Amino acid sequence: MRRAWTELRLGVRLAFRGGADARWRVALTAVGVTLGVALLLVGASVPNIVSAHNARVAAANVDAGDAHAPLLGLWDLTSYRGKTVTGMALQAVDRDPPLPPGLNRIPGPGQMFVSLALRDLLRSPAGAELDRWLHARIVGTIGQSGLTGPDDLRLYRGASDLRAHSPMAIKSFGSPESDEFSGPLVTMLVILMSVGLLLPIAVFVATASRFGSDQRNVRLAAIRLIGADRIGTARIAAGEALSGTVLGVACGCLLFLALRPLISQLDIAGISVFSSDVRPAAWLAVLIVLLVPAASVALALLATRHAAIEPLGVSRRGAEPRRRLAWRLVTPILGFLLLLPLIGASHRLGSTIGQVQASAGVVLVLVGVSALLPWFVEAAVRRTEAGPLPWLLAVRRLRADHGTSGRVVSAIALTVAGAIALQTVFNAADAQSSTRVPVNSTPTALYPSGMLVRASDPASVVTRQLRSTRGVEDVVAIATNDLNPQVPVSVASCRNLELIANISGCAGRSAYIVSAESGLRGGQAVRVGGHRFRVPESAHRVASRQLTGKLAFAGSIPTGALLLTPSAAAHLGITADLVDAGVTLNPRVPGARDNAITTIARLDPLADIPNDPTTIGNHVLQQLQNVLFAGATAVLLVIGGSLLVAVAEQLRERRRVLAVLAAFGTRPSTIAWSVLWQNALPVALGLTLAVVMGVGLGDVLMHIIGLQASFDWGAIALLTAAAALVVATVTGVTLPIVWRQMRPEALRVE
Repeated sequence: MRRAWTELRLGVRLAFRGGADARWRVALTAVGVTLGVALLLVGASVPNIVSAHNARVAAANVDAGDAHAPLLGLWDLTSYRGKTVTGMALQAVDRDPPLPPGLNRIPGPGQMFVSLALRDLLRSPAGAELDRWLHARIVGTIGQSGLTGPDDLRLYRGASDLRAHSPMAIKSFGSPESDEFSGPLVTMLVILMSVGLLLPIAVFVATASRFGSDQRNVRLAAIRLIGADRIGTARIAAGEALSGTVLGVACGCLLFLALRPLISQLDIAGISVFSSDVRPAAWLAVLIVLLVPAASVALALLATRHAAIEPLGVSRRGAEPRRRLAWRLVTPILGFLLLLPLIGASHRLGSTIGQVQASAGVVLVLVGVSALLPWFVEAAVRRTEAGPLPWLLAVRRLRADHGTSGRVVSAIALTVAGAIALQTVFNAADAQSSTRVPVNSTPTALYPSGMLVRASDPASVVTRQLRSTRGVEDVVAIATNDLNPQVPVSVASCRNLELIANISGCAGRSAYIVSAESGLRGGQAVRVGGHRFRVPESAHRVASRQLTGKLAFAGSIPTGALLLTPSAAAHLGITADLVDAGVTLNPRVPGARDNAITTIARLDPLADIPNDPTTIGNHVLQQLQNVLFAGATAVLLVIGGSLLVAVAEQLRERRRVLAVLAAFGTRPSTIAWSVLWQNALPVALGLTLAVVMGVGLGDVLMHIIGLQASFDWGAIALLTAAAALVVATVTGVTLPIVWRQMRPEALRVE
């Protein structure tokens, strides 16, 4: 045991005191492991982030009560310049009403509590228009317990006349979590995102721990010369591998702790979280801290498998055995075999066994990309003979050793394959959605409803004020007597009545009954909102129209509805002060929608205004898609950094070869192009394999979830181009290193 400890310490001393090259390799390994461990810790924090988010959502959920509930509430959702503002109007009807999370009291009429992000927006010039919409004074901020994230735009405002808007009765806040984040589609997406984004990081960490393995073998050969046996040499190699890895693990933990307070200030693709929620589970953190060094030792020993570390040097086997294809094909095939039984049985994803089966299948398919890539690259370079000089130099180098670059490229291929499968499922789900709206479309209509306007002719008031608004082309407004009437009554001008029903000759005190099958008849005594009156004897029976375009807000007038002109309603003593409207906007006028909403908010701040149609869609899918793009971007950037470090390390090992080529008159451009091809060829093969496997995996997943096959080839091309851009950027950045290694000083040998 004492001897083993001594040999491990010798390996550590060689790593830190073995000269500038040894310290450089330790630094490279530490940098790579630092980035990987920091990302793994962030990934290990995702369960806690999701749990905290769901807990806050559940705490803000409303538990509805009966008519005697102590609080009335009305949801107030607004889309403002592409951002969703979540609000609720509250009215206390008892002395001790329940409080929403994050509030210490119920705001009074004209008052509101807002999130810090919304407060900052309202106080900035960009939020001036939104401030005019809300018509309330800020009296406090919502605590963290009532927000889903630091960028959550949320408000609670007081009201005094909610009963006219048919509010919900609130018994308490905090109900069981909804099933918004459940279902086979969301479950499969979460599984695929977790595997597809974390697996490349694991490959990246494994690659970083093998930096400098060739030079390590040279030093171990020298140690064998002075009497070390094979077991002792292995322990020294383990100690040397642990040096950079343990340092990287420690720095990765420190980097995670340093970046954690800054996470709340980041907004990547619309995703923001509280820094206090970025907390990995203890067992996952311990697992990461222990497994990364253990994996580095195992990989260091594996790196010496094909090298005979003998006293006279390091000799590799003269004929490198060809990689076997059989077991590499078994890996993805086994993954698909695990996924195929789930087709037509998506309900199994709701169980732990089904989720494990799906996760294992996805892991095996993606690992198959890494397993097949080395064989794919080897088969390609073995069959490549002709070409220009830079191409031949790159191919010869890849034949000699394509392990290091291949391992990094496999991480890129893993990321792209997982992202393609995810994007395929997202595209299929989006194509199936009936609310899909082109992103670049411009809203040309607005459909406010439930506008409470106290006037003798509310519809005319709304029409007049909206028509005088800049950017509004036309308005159709109809006043109703109640949101839940026994006898629906609609009051509007003759022009508007003729638009919603087959009416002719409307004038004065005209009255109409919709549908010949209605039981309502002229002269019948009815009660509407506590008011009794008789239907005019002159009321004609008419048929309603199928409403589209600017009249789509009304859908279709219900059978049995009573249509009245303002004069007829006044004569009968009917009050109809809730106005629904269809507003046609001029898309050529900037800010037409904002101007119309400002006018509507001035008429009634609690009017229901549907979101901008360009923001309509599946909210959960949008959130998950944002997470996908944010995660894929982070992974590609980190792996790009890994490739940069790997290429730099390779160039340092080849500095004498590059210097000899330069000394014999090889042009610098030839060497630069050879470096580019050396990086580009494995990447091109890896991306080809990633596209095939990603599309195949996406197709199987779509059949599991029950979606119609739909491939977004534009997005696939974009993901592939992004990965290729990473490689091109890395090659460009390493060119100064190439020029430096071609100097005559690099010919020196000790």
